Amino acid sequence: MSDAQPRRVGSVLPVLAALVLLAATLVGAGCGGTAAKPRQSGGQTPTAVVTPAQPGGQTPTPAAIDRVAIAAGGWHNLALEADGSLWAWGRNKFGQLGDGTKTSRRTPTRIGAETDWVAVAAGLEHSLALKTDGSLWAWGRNAAGQLGDGTRAVRQTPTRVGADTDWVAVSAGGSHNLALKADGSLWAWGGNKFGQLGGGPKTGRRTPTRIGAATDWAAVAAGYDHSLALKADGSLWAWGHNDYGQLGNGRKADCRKPTRIGAKGWAAVAAGVAYSLAVKTDGSLWSWGSNWYGQLGDGTATDRRTPTRVGAKKDWAAIAAGLYNSLALKTNGSLWVWGENVFADLNEHSHDQDLLAAAFSNHRTPPARVGAKTDWDAVAVGLDHNLALNTGGSVWAWGDNESGQVGDGTRTDRSKPTRIHTGGD
Repeated sequence: MSDAQPRRVGSVLPVLAALVLLAATLVGAGCGGTAAKPRQSGGQTPTAVVTPAQPGGQTPTPAAIDRVAIAAGGWHNLALEADGSLWAWGRNKFGQLGDGTKTSRRTPTRIGAETDWVAVAAGLEHSLALKTDGSLWAWGRNAAGQLGDGTRAVRQTPTRVGADTDWVAVSAGGSHNLALKADGSLWAWGGNKFGQLGGGPKTGRRTPTRIGAATDWAAVAAGYDHSLALKADGSLWAWGHNDYGQLGNGRKADCRKPTRIGAKGWAAVAAGVAYSLAVKTDGSLWSWGSNWYGQLGDGTATDRRTPTRVGAKKDWAAIAAGLYNSLALKTNGSLWVWGENVFADLNEHSHDQDLLAAAFSNHRTPPARVGAKTDWDAVAVGLDHNLALNTGGSVWAWGDNESGQVGDGTRTDRSKPTRIHTGGD
C-alpha cells in the first residue's frame, strides 16, 4: 500500500501466513477480462468489507492495542477487543448486533462471554465473525441465505456456520459474503441476483459454496452486490453487478464469474455500494464505478468504468468504501475522506468553512485530510457513518447517528470523530 514498507494498518488474522505463498491455479476470464497464469508471491488478507490487505505490513497482536478490529455495516458496527471479546452497537432490526434481541443499542454492548473472537465483518443488516479455532459464525438478517446456515431464518445470536475450522478471512456485502480458507480457496454465499457469488446461474446459495478450483486467492471485498478479490500474484478480479462500471472492466454488463482486471501490482481492495477502491504496491490510489457524490476522489462526478488514478501521491496505506463516501489512511498515519458530506465528515475542524461549504455544495472533493493526528490505524465505512481505530486501540465514529451507530449514547449526528467507549475503557 506504499511504495516501500507500509506501516501496520487495520487487523489481520494471525493465521494468514498460510496465504503468503500458495499454489497457482488458473481461473478462466469472462465479461471482457483477461486471464493469465498466476505466479506465487506474497500477500495478506483483509478481515472485513472495509479492511484492506496488507502486503509487507505487520500484523497487530492482541497485546499491542485495546481494540484489534472494527467493522461497519449499514447502520451497525462490530468491534473486537484485545481480550477476544465481541462488541456491537447501532440498529438491530434483524438481530444483527447478536445480543439476542432486536433492540437497537446506542453504546457498544458486549456480545456473549466468549473471548476467542479474532475477526469480524459487517454487512448491510447481517454480521459475520471468526473464532481462533477457524470456525465461522453469522447472525442477523437472512432473507437471501446470507448467514450460510442453510436456512432463511433470522438469527439474533452468533450461529455456527457448518463444521469447518479452516476459515481465515470473511467479507460481508449487501446480502452476500465472500470468504477464504487456509488453503487459499474462495467461497461465497447469499444473494446472487447479479452473479455476485461468482459462478453458475444467478441462484442464491444458503451455504458457503466454493468458487472455482484456484487456491491462490489472497484478499476479498464484498460490495453491495459486486465482488472483488486479489490473488497472491497481485492480480485483481471482479464479478457481479456492473451498472456503474464498478467491476472496472470497461463495460456495464454484469459478470457471473471472476474476471481479471488490468495488469498485476494490486495490494489492497475495497468494495462500496456501486464503486470500488484499490491501492497498488507502489502506494498509488485508484477508483472506479459510481461517482455521483465524488466518492471516487477524482474531483468530478463522472462515473469511471476502469481503474482511474486518484492524484499523484504514492503514500496510501488503507482504504474503505461505503455508500457515497470513502475513507483512507496514509503511511504516516493521517486520515483522509472524500465524497458525500451530508454529515460534515470531511474535516474535524469546524472553522474550516470553505472546505465544508464546497463539500456541501457539490460533494465532488478530492481526498481531504481529517485533522492533524498521525496515529490512525484502521478505517471502516457504513452507509452514512464512519469508524476509525487509532494505534492506542480507541474507536472513533462520526456521521449519521439515527440508529445510535456512532455509539456515543445519543442519536445526534456527529460532524467530527467522536471517541467511543467500550468495555476496556
